[in-house]
Parts: sequence; structure tokens; C-alpha cells
Amino acid sequence: MKMKNDYKAFAFDLDGTLAVSKSALSEEVSQFLCKLLSKGKSVMIISGGWMPQFEKQFLANFKCPKKNLKRLYLMPTSGAVMYFYDGEKWDKKYEHKIPKEDVQMISNAFDSILSKLSFKMPKENIWGEQFENRITQISYSALGQQAPIEEKEKWDSNDLKKAEMVKLLVPMLPKYTVKSGGTTTIDVTLKGVDKGFGMEQFLKESGFKKEEVLFTGDRLYEGGNDYAVVRTGVDTCEVDNPRDMLHKLSKFVD
Repeated sequence: MKMKNDYKAFAFDLDGTLAVSKSALSEEVSQFLCKLLSKGKSVMIISGGWMPQFEKQFLANFKCPKKNLKRLYLMPTSGAVMYFYDGEKWDKKYEHKIPKEDVQMISNAFDSILSKLSFKMPKENIWGEQFENRITQISYSALGQQAPIEEKEKWDSNDLKKAEMVKLLVPMLPKYTVKSGGTTTIDVTLKGVDKGFGMEQFLKESGFKKEEVLFTGDRLYEGGNDYAVVRTGVDTCEVDNPRDMLHKLSKFVD
């Protein structure tokens, strides 16, 4: 899609777009985002990761005057929760939690499909926990939460393995949205909660019209974890990585 000459708000995926998967935000990207905020633009960041991951990966490496943070929206777990800066701390605007009594049921669903897959799940070379309760999202990472990026990219380069897992899980979890998440991850949220939902909530809470917002992500193709944003009608920009993002969007801060 052809981008307009300017926008009032810029929304971004995190992993693969602003930073390498679960890696620290670079100084270049930090400066770019701060320049957007300094120019009076609003910035929204949405990801399947939860707030502790945002704090470690993004906030710990984002250098920008606090006065600009009032225009920064953080939306972990695909928009199931929204954070805003109240002048002193990050506070929740809303939160859609997964009921505690359903967590084990979701875990059991993952266990039950493993023997039905057309491929073998790895039993060795697992980096960290595979199953993670992110409160507003349950995430299953095939190689573990801390797997090296080079290993993750090799495991499911065409997204077919995750697609097969999602297909098996969907009928087992009718009250939930099951979707491909990160490079090796399947995410489970309350029904209807995905990045499209997150974008709709951002538009509602911020008051921006869809034509005033540009969303940038690395997986905007059908089946990708950013694709749900397309249905909202906002302009989109697909990128390959953080460097490509800077190349394509730097004109907005020049």
C-alpha cells in the first residue's frame, strides 16, 4: 500500500520490526521513535509479548524525555492489555485476563495435539520454558522462550508448522482466539483478541481516525501475525527487519 506523506499516529509491531526477536531496542530505533514523539506524533507498539518483555526489551533501551511519553501507547499480548504513561509510571487502560481455571485446560490442549502433528516436535535443544502464562495470553514456544534467533528462524521458516498446530487447536478451544505468534510461538487469547482488536482499541482510546494511522510490521502477509491489522483499514507498511523499517520510515522524521 502506498503511504501518505504524513500521519498523526504511527503503530508498530515489536519483534522483527523495531527489534530483533526478544533482543534489545537499538540506539538508532530509539532515536527514531523519540523523534516521532518529539514532532507531536503518537506512537503505539503492539506485540505478542507481555509487559515484562516490553520492560526488558523496549523500555530499558528507550531514551526519550518523559514529557513525550504521554503520546506513547504500549499494547502487550496482541492488545489484550493497554498501558499509558500517567506522568510517573505505566498504568493500565484496560486488561482482558484469561480465567485462572482455564489455564490448565489450554495447557492440556497443547499436550494433546503433539502426537497428532505431521512433524516431530523437538525434545532436545529446548531453551527455557515452552509454556508461558502471560495472564492475558497463553503462549507456547516450540523451542523454549529463550531460544536463539538463528535456531528459531530455521525451525519454521515458512510458518507451516505453526499453521498446522493452530488448525488442530482451534476446535479444541472455542472460547479463545488461537493464532501464530512469534517465530516459533502459538498465542492464545480471549475470543476476538488479536492485533486487529488491538488496533481498534487504539483508535477508540486515542480518538484517531483510521486514515490518520500507519501500521508497520514484518508479517503482514495472510497467515502472518500482523495480518489481523489489515482488516481495520489502516494504512500498512511491511518491512523485513528494523534496518528496513528505518529505511522506509525515516522520511517521517527528516
